[in-house]
Amino acid sequence: SGGIDSSLITALLQLTRKDPVSSFTISFPDDEFGNNNSFNEAPFAKTVASSLGTNHTEINLTYKDVQSLIPNLSGVYSEPFSDSSQVPTFLVCREAKKAGLSVMMSGDGGDELFGGYNRHKFGPLIYENLYDKPFIVRNLISKIVEYLPIINKGLNREKKYKLYKAIRNSHNLNSIYYSLISIFTDQSKPLNNNWRSNNLTFINSISDQLTPSEQFMINDLLNYLPGDILVKIDRAAMNVSLETRAPFLDHRVAEIAWSLPLELKINRKGYKYKSKWALKEILKKYVPENIINRPKSGFAMPIGQWLRGPLKNWADDLLDPSLLSRQGFLDPKKVNCLWEKHLNGSIENTNKIWTILMWQAWLKEWR
Repeated sequence: SGGIDSSLITALLQLTRKDPVSSFTISFPDDEFGNNNSFNEAPFAKTVASSLGTNHTEINLTYKDVQSLIPNLSGVYSEPFSDSSQVPTFLVCREAKKAGLSVMMSGDGGDELFGGYNRHKFGPLIYENLYDKPFIVRNLISKIVEYLPIINKGLNREKKYKLYKAIRNSHNLNSIYYSLISIFTDQSKPLNNNWRSNNLTFINSISDQLTPSEQFMINDLLNYLPGDILVKIDRAAMNVSLETRAPFLDHRVAEIAWSLPLELKINRKGYKYKSKWALKEILKKYVPENIINRPKSGFAMPIGQWLRGPLKNWADDLLDPSLLSRQGFLDPKKVNCLWEKHLNGSIENTNKIWTILMWQAWLKEWR
């Protein structure tokens, strides 16, 4: 991806080899997604690959790939799995296998061990400043953030939604964490009333003596990493008979990471943060510094656009109100409301709709 974790793994691996390491990344062609394509990390990956001298392959992800691949995802994952980066992950694995590789290394685990997610920085900051404020104050600040005139497109809109939700629920760490990682609020859950469930408690008792940032990190290690990240790469790779390794998750690396003081992972000066500070200092030896200091980006794709375009018919079939009524799990009215608002662009419901679609596709395939 040209990010810190995969770049560092590649750099250190290349040091041990005389022949070039094979590296792969996904590219979104400009002619399909526009020149202002915030999802396309291929140029950064290419810069890193050139600096390290790898045998680099860019895989173009087009509308045709999406239309042929996405309806088959439930067969790849065999469970309702809704991290949309499963698509580029699967393509990377497939192309690596086609190129004759048997084992692939990834940077998974770097974020969880070295404080790489935004929630590791800003979740504790929200708690530190607002936990003791009355609800009326938290709610007011939340409303201000909700209506701030920032870039209000795609993922930015959904991130803003999670932010003001976390501010409103900032009376304890568990509420903040749940707000930042969950797709649905209680009020917007599309479940039929017969299938309601209670909120989960994520902040575990094991973490009582850790700082708020470390509590978020340990809970990502216990929940998000094994429940999302590792499932995503493992199922995608195994589907094409490719083995994967995550060097950051070697127990010796994890032990060192947890022995380091927090400031070597999340370096804070006032309200300015540098996440994964130690990893970035090492990586400076191998790649251009402007690559290291760019804003973090996930392995994302423009799924919101595709749902309004080439995937609309596929989604319409799975979200058909009569089908939802027969199945009995989801409330057709709530789902239809989410879908219509996404289609007309009034609200960016990409993550919500994608989660519902992956559930529906799984039901269709396996039930």
